[in-house]
Amino acid sequence: MDWEVVSGITGIISAACALISLIYFSFNTAKSNNDIDTPILSQHLIFSFLLASSGWALCCTCYMWIAEPYGRHPLPYEYLQMLGIILALPSVIIFLFGLKRLNKHVT
Repeated sequence: MDWEVVSGITGIISAACALISLIYFSFNTAKSNNDIDTPILSQHLIFSFLLASSGWALCCTCYMWIAEPYGRHPLPYEYLQMLGIILALPSVIIFLFGLKRLNKHVT
């Protein structure tokens, strides 16, 4: 198998799992200390994530345009590196959110 096929399959599976998780967290509620039902994933949290992700993407692309770390004509693999850098922050945020939910569930 080619690397592109493995990467594509992995991306599709992880995107599907993230979507299923978002649906689960948006419909389920958690008991807080006050015995009041509060949503695990609120609209405020989703829009905060979108704002942080879009800000990160804009900062990365502005840096690429201004500093030109790959020169004036990036090669195809350098475009993939730029895409990886742009997707790094949202991936880390989702990973840390999942770890935080897992830690609360275990303890």
